[in-house]
Amino acid sequence: AQVFDDCELGAEPPFGEPYGVPTWMDATLQADDYVVFQAGTHNHAVKIARTDYERLARPRLLTLREPSFGKRPRSSHRQIKHPARNRQ
Repeated sequence: AQVFDDCELGAEPPFGEPYGVPTWMDATLQADDYVVFQAGTHNHAVKIARTDYERLARPRLLTLREPSFGKRPRSSHRQIKHPARNRQ
């Protein structure tokens, strides 16, 4: 079953709650005054104050990208070594 059945394919809505899925937002967007997102189609977009979006969507925050462009991302997770690759 398609979750976003009232939206064009690939034009997911910015609000997950009406569809029973969580809404995620990159924490680095908190530095921006506005957010712009697809409005369920590939031809329409909505610009909204970021604070209003957060109040309405109540997104869960996570870091999806590093704020410093061009640098290799640092992982806060331990690297797990693959046992087969580490045999000598």
